[in-house]
Formats: sequence, C-alpha cells, structure tokens
Amino acid sequence: MVGCHPPNNPPHTDNEKEGVLSIEKFLSNIPISDVDLNDFPYLKVPKGAKSTNENICENCTFIFYLDSLNKIPVKGRVFSAMLEQDPANNFEITTYYVIKNITDQVSTLGGIKVFEGDVLPPMDESVKDNTTWRLNLKDNSHVSSYLIRRGESNIHISVATNHIPKLQLIVVESKESVH
Repeated sequence: MVGCHPPNNPPHTDNEKEGVLSIEKFLSNIPISDVDLNDFPYLKVPKGAKSTNENICENCTFIFYLDSLNKIPVKGRVFSAMLEQDPANNFEITTYYVIKNITDQVSTLGGIKVFEGDVLPPMDESVKDNTTWRLNLKDNSHVSSYLIRRGESNIHISVATNHIPKLQLIVVESKESVH
C-alpha cells in the first residue's frame, strides 16, 4: 500500500518524542487523485446506517494518525458525525461492513488507507491545546485513517470504532501543505 509504514519501520518524525510528522514529508509519496468528487464531505453513508450528530467546523485543526505512534496536525474544513444502525434497516450492520464500505469509497475516489489499528489518545497537552477538533478516543481506540490527495487540497478521513454500536467519522479537507 502506497504511503503505509510497517510497524517496524515508522516514518521519520520531526519530533520523535511527540511523534509528530511534517505534512510535507508524509505527502511526498502519496499519488494525486483527479477523480471527480461528490459534495463535501465526499463520502456516502453506508447502506443500512444513518449519520447523526453531524457538525462542520471551518478552519479547524485535527490530529490525523499515520500509525499507532505518529500523527500530523491538519487544518481545514472538518466534518464530524456518528454512524450507527438505521432502525428502519432490516439487517444489522457491523463495524467490518462500515469500514469496508468507507475503504471502498476512498479507493474509488483515488485515495488510500494509510493506517488501521489501535492508538492511544494524545497525551501531549500542547497537541490537545492546539487542536480544535479530534476523535473522541478512549484508551486503545481502534482507528482507520485514509487520505485522498488532490491537486488543490488533501482529504484526510478518520474512523474511530471505539463507540460501538456507533462509529465516529471525521473528514478534513485541508488546503495547507498540499504539495
């Protein structure tokens, strides 16, 4: 997978103590997608699920996980929602089903899955203080991270599955550090 770093070979960070990687270094190996996109937040709610608690935050900062230790701050337009079972649906959705659906959508849009695994909530107070939007993580939360790199922006997508039966979805369109 392009842009992925095996657990034994994490990406070089500018600040190893905090595990914060520069956006430019991270983006340098990710292909640019020219696929036509839907309207923001670009993804469709998986069949059988519904989106609740939707929020949009303009010009906000979000911490995007590259792997279990490394993360980058991304700033831009943030969409946040909870995905849950639609009571009108006649079959039960699973975490696997929702993650696979989002993975397939991101792939169709020319993006990649960057990481899927367990992470710890940011403990560094400076990261918390400089972040206006973040995943509502618990200890050992499971996160899936995706990226769609565009010529004019980058779309960072994160799904946290520690809220079962709900999943938290965050989409950030960032125009900073595009190249």
